This record gives sequence, structure tokens and C-alpha cells, in this order.
Amino acid sequence: HFIKNQTMIIEQLPTFLASSSAVTLSSAPACAFVGLCGRLAAPASLLVSAAPLPTMSKIKSDNDVGDLPLLPYSCMACNCILWTSYGALRHAPSIWMPNGMSFLLALYYMHSFILVVDNANKSSTSIDGDRSFGLQIGAVGGIIGAAGLAFHYDCSEAVGSAAVLLCMALFASPLSTLKTVVESKSAESIPLPFTIASLLACFFWSVTGFVELHDMNVILPNFIGFLFGLAQLGLKLYFHDEVETDDLLSSSKMDLDVPHLTNDLCVTTKG
Repeated sequence: HFIKNQTMIIEQLPTFLASSSAVTLSSAPACAFVGLCGRLAAPASLLVSAAPLPTMSKIKSDNDVGDLPLLPYSCMACNCILWTSYGALRHAPSIWMPNGMSFLLALYYMHSFILVVDNANKSSTSIDGDRSFGLQIGAVGGIIGAAGLAFHYDCSEAVGSAAVLLCMALFASPLSTLKTVVESKSAESIPLPFTIASLLACFFWSVTGFVELHDMNVILPNFIGFLFGLAQLGLKLYFHDEVETDDLLSSSKMDLDVPHLTNDLCVTTKG
């Protein structure tokens, strides 16, 4: 009986989402609000994806990556590949176009990072000596190949599920950040402007996914990312460290919760 009830719930979910959106859109202000969320989702998400640009510029000018890892950028690339493929398989330009742009940004980050490491020719972090670089590049290539197979077999749900699972795995980063903040009683590791941008992007996409797209693959990761954003913002305000005077995109660390986009790494974007 339990399995039968669960099956009935899943089958009725699209009808529930559709009826809920019909109620939500019954008033002109609600329609305007949802439309505004849809229009702002793309800029907010792309802003999150562009967050590492100043960091990458500093890396190239210093010709040194310091202690920064390649992992955030390779994860961003993998995430964007999945969401771009999912949007294309669903024939949804509002998903695949901005995520495709974010994927190109991720490739640029990876390329710039690897060039700097190669030019620096440091034995401790050289490409030949660091197998993780090869593994990460291979993972990106493997996901691109898997996405090609997904197009051949037209399995959008499998791609969507993989994208959601990757987002869930990336939530380990904000979880670790929250733990560190609570233990140290300092919110210095939480960049306030970037957190706000991620929070807004996740909120916009949670609303758009629920009301317009009726797609749980879009709703679930963005809603969870929104909750993490609220938690980070709450800790930032609670411990009230000095507010950063840096530019919105000047954080030297790239947070993996969108998103981002990913977040963006986990944030799907709307064109």
C-alpha cells in the first residue's frame, strides 16, 4: 500500500504544481511578481557564475594560483554541462542558453588556471605531478561524452537527476562553511555580497521553477540552495563581522553552493 500511495503522489505531482500555479497567478500582482522573478533569475545567476573573474585576473597578473584549487571550476563546468544538456533535451532555451554561457566561463577559468600553473612550473603543483588535474579534466570530458549519449537516447530525466545529485554533493561546501563559522564564532569566511547574489538567484529560480516550469529538478536544488543562503546570511548578521568593502565579485574564494551555479553551481538560469 505504501508503494502504491507513493506512486500515486508522484503521478499527481504535475497536476498539483499546475493547479498551484493557477491559483498563484490568479491576481495581477502575483503575475507581475512571477514575471519579475523570471526576468531577474538569469542576471543573478550569471552574476554568480562571473564571481571568479576578478580572482582569475589576479591569478594571471601574479602568475601564481597560491593555495587555490582547480576543483571549484571543474565542478562548475560539470554542473553547467548537465544543466545545459537537460535544458536542450527539454527544448527549454530559458535553461540551456544561460547555463551554456556559464559553461564557457567555467572552461575559461580552468584554462587560465592550468596555464598559470604550467607557466609557474612549480614542482609541487605542476600538471605532470598533480594527478588530480588530469582526473578533473577527464571528469569534465567524461560528462561531455555522457551528455552526448543522453542526446542520442533522449533521456532528459536521467540527465536532470544527475544534475540534481551533483548539486546535492556540492552542498557539502556550504555545510562545511556553516560548521566552521559556528565553531570559530566568526563569519569572515562568508562573503556577504556573493551570498546575497546566490540567495537571490536561488529564490528567483525556486519561484520560476514552481510556478512557470513545474519542474522538480529545477525547484529542489534551488530551494535547498536558498535555505543554505538564508543560513549563511543569518550567521553573517548574527556574528556581525565588519562588512566587506570589496567589490561584489572580489572574493578570493569561490563558494560551491550556487550553483554556481552554480551553483550556479546549482542554479539554473533563465534567458
